Amino acid sequence: MLIHLSGLWIPCNHVMSAVGVDDSRDKALAYLKLLVEARRVCDDLWFLRG
Repeated sequence: MLIHLSGLWIPCNHVMSAVGVDDSRDKALAYLKLLVEARRVCDDLWFLRG
């Protein structure tokens, strides 16, 4: 059985700032750039897949 749980992250929203979460635009962009780079590295290593 496969169970998949997911969520949606919306950076810099008023709900997070209301509870004191530091979620700046710069932090959001840095995180998204990190994800894109990680995906590129994984795609570059396609030959390691079984």
